[in-house]
Amino acid sequence: MTHLWFPDTQDTLSKGAKPGHWKGRSAHELGTAASKLSFDGITTRINSLPTPWSRVVQIEQAITNTDYPTRGQLLDELFGCLAVVALSDLYNLDLKAEILHLEELRNHREPAVCRFASSLWANKPEASQSVLGKPSGVMSDWDRLMIFMIKDAGTHQSQPIGFASPSSVLCPTAQLRWPIAGVPWIDKDRFSDPTPHLSLQQHKQPLANWLKQLVEDILSIESKANTPLADNLCTVLKEFIDRLVGVQASTGPDKGEPIPSANRSIMGGLLVYSAAPVKLDKNLCRVMLTDKREGNLKPVILVDPSMPRQLQKKESEIQLYGPDTLATISGDAERLRQRYKDITVVTPDDLFLDNLTLLPGGNALEHSWLPEKLTARLEMGNWEDTTPLLPFSAGVQKLFSSSELKERVSLAVDHSLGCLVVELRLTLEGFDEDHLEYHLERSYPLKEAKLLGSVPVIAIWPAIPAGRWHKYWIFSQMVDGLSVDGTEAWEGPERVESGSDSVHYFCSEHFPDLLKVSVDQRPGGLIPLESPEPTKDTADLWDVGLDFGTSFTNWAIYDHNHAPRRFPLQSALWPVTAANAEVQEELLNRYFLPQTMYPEGDNPPTSTSLSVMGGGNKVNSDREKPPELFHEARLHIPQPGEAFKSHLRTGFKWEHPELQRPFLKQLALMISADAVRRGAEEMTWRLSYPTAFSNNTRTLYRDFWQELTEELGNITGLKQRLNKRLNDGPLLSEAVAFARCLAERQTITFQHTACMDIGGRTTDISLWQRSSLVHQVSVPFAGQHICTKILNCRPEFAANLLNENLNSITEGSNSRTMELNRLNLIDNYIRFGSENLLGKLKMQRSRTQSSKDKTLEQFISLMALATGGLYHYLGFIVRCLYEKNTLNRRACVSVCVGGNGGKLLHWLAPTGKFAQDSKINTWLNRIQASAIDWKDDESNDNESNDDESAEGTRLSGEFKDEVAIGLVVVGERHISAPDDLSSNPPPPFSGESLCINGHEFTAEQPIDLSSIDHDEPVKTMELLDLKELQRYVRGTVKAMEGLRADLQIDPLVKESDLESANSRLRTRVLERAQNLCDQSLGDPQHPRRIDEFSVEPGFFLGLRALIEVLAEDWAADKL
Repeated sequence: MTHLWFPDTQDTLSKGAKPGHWKGRSAHELGTAASKLSFDGITTRINSLPTPWSRVVQIEQAITNTDYPTRGQLLDELFGCLAVVALSDLYNLDLKAEILHLEELRNHREPAVCRFASSLWANKPEASQSVLGKPSGVMSDWDRLMIFMIKDAGTHQSQPIGFASPSSVLCPTAQLRWPIAGVPWIDKDRFSDPTPHLSLQQHKQPLANWLKQLVEDILSIESKANTPLADNLCTVLKEFIDRLVGVQASTGPDKGEPIPSANRSIMGGLLVYSAAPVKLDKNLCRVMLTDKREGNLKPVILVDPSMPRQLQKKESEIQLYGPDTLATISGDAERLRQRYKDITVVTPDDLFLDNLTLLPGGNALEHSWLPEKLTARLEMGNWEDTTPLLPFSAGVQKLFSSSELKERVSLAVDHSLGCLVVELRLTLEGFDEDHLEYHLERSYPLKEAKLLGSVPVIAIWPAIPAGRWHKYWIFSQMVDGLSVDGTEAWEGPERVESGSDSVHYFCSEHFPDLLKVSVDQRPGGLIPLESPEPTKDTADLWDVGLDFGTSFTNWAIYDHNHAPRRFPLQSALWPVTAANAEVQEELLNRYFLPQTMYPEGDNPPTSTSLSVMGGGNKVNSDREKPPELFHEARLHIPQPGEAFKSHLRTGFKWEHPELQRPFLKQLALMISADAVRRGAEEMTWRLSYPTAFSNNTRTLYRDFWQELTEELGNITGLKQRLNKRLNDGPLLSEAVAFARCLAERQTITFQHTACMDIGGRTTDISLWQRSSLVHQVSVPFAGQHICTKILNCRPEFAANLLNENLNSITEGSNSRTMELNRLNLIDNYIRFGSENLLGKLKMQRSRTQSSKDKTLEQFISLMALATGGLYHYLGFIVRCLYEKNTLNRRACVSVCVGGNGGKLLHWLAPTGKFAQDSKINTWLNRIQASAIDWKDDESNDNESNDDESAEGTRLSGEFKDEVAIGLVVVGERHISAPDDLSSNPPPPFSGESLCINGHEFTAEQPIDLSSIDHDEPVKTMELLDLKELQRYVRGTVKAMEGLRADLQIDPLVKESDLESANSRLRTRVLERAQNLCDQSLGDPQHPRRIDEFSVEPGFFLGLRALIEVLAEDWAADKL
């Protein structure tokens, strides 16, 4: 029989009793009707069963009736839906359950909802149509429905995928509204068999275990409502398990994640949990890390859409992490990131930059392996060759070291396409216990590349391999929009801008072998660097003697393998770029540190000067706070021919002590770097100080080094400590250290001997009797007073003498800072030209003998007058010590002269070479004898007496090295310095009547301020007379008798010029001496306290004043 709306049946079915009257039928009868339908073949699903529960009936019939026409398709849909629910957590699906109460919905305010719920409730299947237990009350398992909804990750809209069915556990929806992202077993708009898409054990095993647990839970139900139906369902579920080839289903206590909002009271709790994941170690797409494994605690997972092509695997076969495959995340790396917080997900776009940056020139990088990767030139614009930066992101910097990238990166120029091809090879783990090399490639058209106009200056300090140093400084010039970018682990940046210069500073605990740069504030790529040379294992222990001087600072080492020696300082700079040579040299020297330490091979000593370029205003505005190293202040290395610079700071050994910290810190770091580069493990610092330091200054200097060595230990990795051999800790007076060098290195016997270390601002004197120290003193009169300040008065003369253009010396302000800078500059000119200077002096002096121009002769005479003052004071000390019975001989002492200023004695000799038989030596010895004041006054007229009374003066063979070497010489075999005298020097003899705060001191008295409260401010200081200075002037003139022609010097001043109270010279000297006294007091608003006050002998106040007044007259041609 053929009907318009219904298909034919194989047998005629009975009709209803009344036309149009709905006659209820059991599910079994409906199944019978369905099985008798007559049709040619399965072309689509059949939904024409006359019941709102037709979908449930269809699934139930597919389970129970093996002849059901659409059985295979319906069971595939059921399996596919079960797989989605079971693997929802593993596939990161946003699955949620919603509960529908049909009884409640029958009374819903929406009529449509009410009518549909009423129809469902009225026609619900019988309670016996259930694999669950028999209901205990009037309620049926069909009265409440649990709907499963999945929210789309992109649109955030939810769709139903099925509901919990008492007859089949789960009833899948007949039609999905849209595909489920990450679920590949969706065929058009319905579920399909999942097994072809479950190729990994991580997916099949959890599903098999979940299904088996479901079977066991169903079979364990007692008093089932429909045992045959339960058995048939279990049979189907077992068939599903059998489809999962290669796994052995098992059950256990582990459960998956609870399905949100799933109700345990519905369906007997069968569908409350998703499948429990299987714990497996292998991750096929985990990137192998080596050098930076410790810094990446999370596994790094690569997600690349082109993986199926390169790996020759399906998306479902490419396991990413845990159970997830490329298919489960639909190739979307963000889904993997959101799901797993314990991994790092990277894609090719995360590793490669969009654009390429080029530096002009083919050799724009130094200490980098990048240029050697290119086998062809990269022509761009007007440049025949350029240097590319690695077009990699910061992600690569976090994953690989430079040495690893060197092995993993290839660069090739494709001339046909005009592009640079960059390849990155990654090693992936987990392929059958083996590793797979995976290739990523990106092409960059050269016409789209960013070409910079110039090469910036970039450098790293120090050049020490990773692991041997704990703080590296990175210096970067900002130019053409390019700058180095820091990492999260770096300190900085500190920015300095001065004029057109703009530079950045960073600090890193590890050697920065990969530098990330930006161009116009966008990622510009990476600069890979080679590692510095490995350290040389030559010495474990280094003892360092450091002589911090006013003009120059020196140091020496004793490595316990060789004799103590001066050690040339190496820059240890690691240039990254090869910028314009002149620009690079100037910029590094001005803002960082130079590549060459001038004078090359002869540094130390190094100039005691700082550059505060870029940080000058900050430095000047806060004198109490020490400037920070490098970005606010850094050590300045003068170069030959260098012009005067206002951004320098000098003279801070005595003034602005806050500047000592960056200078000494950088110097100590540079020395430590040399030690590390040569294999040292431990350093001991031995320090000198002038006894002219006030008590407070000496304490602060010692405490500063205590703090610095702790800081050095943290930075350098070396065990750093201070020498503890003395009562005063690590400090040894410069006078004693100087003597130790001469006694131990030059084996000079100190029977009745004085050592005189002439520095830049102070001269340190020690007196020895029978090899034992009897007195030491540091006086503020030295090389700058003998020579430099005199030359500063007459720049034109100095320029001619030194062969340097000193016009810049007269420029700028006359502030104290600028004055100190000018003095430092002249000191450096003298140092750089010392070899040629003596020959020039000798030649000029021979010419001026017959010339009316006495400028040079007067200059030498001024130097002689200043130098002779030291000998007069030395003789004065001998006289005082003899009268105190400290010395047992009232006779001239042999004098050993050294220090940087000691070379000036050569200037005094007409031959340009000072020797023991020089007439200048005789003259100086006579001055000393005159000051000692022989009992027989006429003995001074007898040349033989004073000439033979002592050996005179001998010069050190290690100018300026003596103190530093003396600090580290081994043992004290030839001399002894009692601790009380060595660590607590006596106060200096005044040498002239002096009054301090109302306390008067005669010339022969030590200036002992210990009886004054140490907190008392020093408000007054006055030089009371010039008697000893007059006596000195008389002695110099008398000492010239018979020698003047050979000396080629003039007295310049007579005793009578200083005697008369009405003398213009005397008045000027006393006025100048008072100015010097006032300068010693400091700021009147904040006067120095007694323990901050540096005592200056009265004799040198007068002598300094006299030399300054005469120098001014000389400069004005009034001598």
